[in-house]
Amino acid sequence: MIKSLHYFRGLRPAEFKQNRTLAERLTETNALLEKALAESRRREIALRRAEERYWSIFDNAVEGMFQTTLEGRFLAANPALARMLGFQSPAELMARVSNIGQQLHVTPERRAEFGRLLQEHGLVQGFECQVYRKDNSIIWVSIAAQAVRNAGGRLLYFEGTVKDITDLPARTQAEGELARTAAELRIARTIQQKLFPSQTHQLPGLESGRRFGFDLGGASYPADAVGGDYYDFLSLPDGSLGIAIGDVSGHGIGPALLMAEVRALLRAFAQTEADVSKILGLSNRVLASDIDGDRFVTLLLVKLDPGNHTLVYASAGHETGYLLDASGAVKEALGSTSIPLGIRTNMEFPASSPIPLQPGDLLLLLTDGITETCSPDGAVFGSERAVKVVRGCAQVTNRPGDCRATLPGGVYVFPERAAEGRHHRDGPQDEPDNGSTLRDWPESGRGTLVR
Repeated sequence: MIKSLHYFRGLRPAEFKQNRTLAERLTETNALLEKALAESRRREIALRRAEERYWSIFDNAVEGMFQTTLEGRFLAANPALARMLGFQSPAELMARVSNIGQQLHVTPERRAEFGRLLQEHGLVQGFECQVYRKDNSIIWVSIAAQAVRNAGGRLLYFEGTVKDITDLPARTQAEGELARTAAELRIARTIQQKLFPSQTHQLPGLESGRRFGFDLGGASYPADAVGGDYYDFLSLPDGSLGIAIGDVSGHGIGPALLMAEVRALLRAFAQTEADVSKILGLSNRVLASDIDGDRFVTLLLVKLDPGNHTLVYASAGHETGYLLDASGAVKEALGSTSIPLGIRTNMEFPASSPIPLQPGDLLLLLTDGITETCSPDGAVFGSERAVKVVRGCAQVTNRPGDCRATLPGGVYVFPERAAEGRHHRDGPQDEPDNGSTLRDWPESGRGTLVR
């Protein structure tokens, strides 16, 4: 039958074989073409979907997005950019703005610089400039863009994003001012801390209080960088020891400056006066003329006489101080004897009668930063708890510095205890009977304390 077919077509067997091979090659080529066509369609679909996702992101982005020509005409703009510039839609923006440099830029030269940077570097980030909105108001924007080129390197267009940073300059300025203020406050705090007696032996004639037969210690922990709490040790002209503790109303720089004035006044008047009542009266006359508004200063001034072993004090509306005996019992409360300083010019500040001191007595003076400190649950620390804390400390040490770890923020005074045979230990070994110390309470409320 094959022979008759060959005969019918007029083909010899060799020619038939050659044509069959060609047909097989054509079939393989056709299969490859169909596979390539299917792959091309798949890629086309993927590309279309990717493009749809791109334009979806473009249209729904929070930031402004754009494509522009080198000359400054929009090829594309998203709704966020249109809204940023005050237009109803991208179509309106693109229809109304035909020259970005001349119509949008407050300084057209910035658009030229923007184009030059893109052509030179291919990428620009954080390019800040001012642009007009539709209503002619001006905003600051930050642009990030890239230059898009074809395979031959020819520039096709620019594309990128735009952020409205109108409030950024003000915010940056505010942050700079805050940083400068913080630095100034750090300096102010350093200066103020140097006004406190860091070590009593540095004060002329005090010799750590041994000259007077007392051990002294103190600390201040302001709630802010600086504050109005104050304490000091003063050598009085009659050979006695003065201890001052005060509190200027309010917080911050103002009270800190006023505290420095109080310190200067007390030190000046203590050069010629040994009467605590007169020292407060003289200081008050100066402060009353300097203080405006509702400012005032509470101050307690104690005079310790090493010869007679007595204590005399005057208090201008200050927090009550406490004199504890060797057993820890309160033997005297040093309450206020007059109103705070700086309120009335002609005021008297009566002094107490001499109070005898015995070996083992403990004098505790503090500011309301101690007593008014609140725990996280709102409980007030209070003077009673402060006394208990110091009493607990006094049972295990005869050095005032040791008690600062238990009740920080104050000055401590111990009359000599050698006669009692008590031993000095490295620090407090037992907590007070209420089981609480100021370390368990917020630091921001700590004040100044004298013991």
